[in-house]
Amino acid sequence: MSGPDGLHQNICSLSGPGTMRDQINEGTITGHLSPELQYACRYWVSHLEESQQTIADGDATHLFLQKHFLHWFEAMSLIRESSQCVYLLNRLQTLAISSASIVSRFLLDAKRFVLRFQPIVADAPLQLYHSALTFAPERSLVRQAFEKQAPQDIKIASKREIDWDACRSTLEGHSG
Repeated sequence: MSGPDGLHQNICSLSGPGTMRDQINEGTITGHLSPELQYACRYWVSHLEESQQTIADGDATHLFLQKHFLHWFEAMSLIRESSQCVYLLNRLQTLAISSASIVSRFLLDAKRFVLRFQPIVADAPLQLYHSALTFAPERSLVRQAFEKQAPQDIKIASKREIDWDACRSTLEGHSG
């Protein structure tokens, strides 16, 4: 997933951050995300579990997440699987050697990031870099790891949150 034909920002060469998922031709997606890469995105966590490996600070899985977490989330959105990301992150967290480890904290932050921004990213995958990174809290480990991929020309009028608030996610399509 991380080789030359692997995951990277704007993997489908979309025209801009406002491109809606429903406007993207399926041929464009399969042309940029091979069946093998789609399979890897969906099932790499299962394969890691089946190999009975654990995750530790600085190991290959941790380094992959620090470099490609957002790219994986983007790809999962493009193949309409972003709703599975929290479940997969939970499974990864059970493989972490220590709940106090850096990688475990990164996974927890990644889960909060997905919970907050998945509805937006599912509709417009490149908003991951434009809205999600821009509005993630200052102390978000995901934001810190990927802030160079966020647009530098966006100015926020009010103060950005320092930490995640108590709200884990927003339910969409429900009425009170």
